[in-house]
Amino acid sequence: MRAQAGYYAKVRDRFWSPMSIRVKNPGPAISTVAEVSTEGRQSNQKVTVRRKIDIPNHALRTFDLPVYTDFGVGGSITNIPFIPVSLTDGGIHTWSTLESFAGVFGESRITILCSDARQKSYRFLDELKLADDRLSSGRTLSKPNALPQRPVYFSPFDIIILGDLGEAEIRAPAMNDTQASSLRQWVETGGTLIVTGTNPTQLENTRLLSHLLPATVSSSRIVERLSFLDNYGDKFLAMDGIHRHRLVPTDGTTLLGPEEDPVAVERLYGRGRIVMVSFDMSNATFQHWDGAPAFVHALLPTMNPMGRYASRIIDADQT
Repeated sequence: MRAQAGYYAKVRDRFWSPMSIRVKNPGPAISTVAEVSTEGRQSNQKVTVRRKIDIPNHALRTFDLPVYTDFGVGGSITNIPFIPVSLTDGGIHTWSTLESFAGVFGESRITILCSDARQKSYRFLDELKLADDRLSSGRTLSKPNALPQRPVYFSPFDIIILGDLGEAEIRAPAMNDTQASSLRQWVETGGTLIVTGTNPTQLENTRLLSHLLPATVSSSRIVERLSFLDNYGDKFLAMDGIHRHRLVPTDGTTLLGPEEDPVAVERLYGRGRIVMVSFDMSNATFQHWDGAPAFVHALLPTMNPMGRYASRIIDADQT
């Protein structure tokens, strides 16, 4: 049995997160109950989740369980012994137990999920500061086809950067309807989705998400120079080239750059927003460019990560 908490073993404190469990059965078909438990340091309560699973003979089975992380960590990432995972008979007998480990983001930290089929690092996000430099960010990575299936798993993220979706073949779509629906609900409830990559038009063929785009791409080309980025750092020059798109606003408004050739277009959707960027932010030169954090900061509003989790929004004139 193998188990991993969250995405690339990173989770956010005091949120529900996925525990991915892989069970190998070398013998005849069996039924078992998987169990995970957490002891809350803040709540002083124990939360246990169980799931019955059937494993065919001589087979591997991968599934997930929702687990509640409550470790009382601060703003930085802390590596800690994580949740014990057990396989039982559903009664008093435990067949095997192991402990997984995870890096835990503090509850008040801005968390960013970078989803790109090319598995780019988006390393510049680790240097990002928001809300007048008071809040640091933390990033985690996922391929588009590994995005959460359950809406609750999107809730730990404040920002999602969506790059290339990969080959969206009928047999193996880059994103299924359940994932797309969960992502849309996350935006509606206050998430910020940033669309970038070498071909943002891929989303136009993704059911349940295509209508969210704030702009269309009229043309794309590979260039070396992006002069508009010079406002955020040293002169930007990509000797190996960078994908540059010409955006035409449809349901969005220009956020950065001139109206006739926007650098970024945004659309407000529910309590969230979608931002479409006119170049590939995963480009290797941009990854190491000193102005990358300042540019991303310009895309984002001043935010309080806890504001998105209020049970209701109070009108400004309400007393």
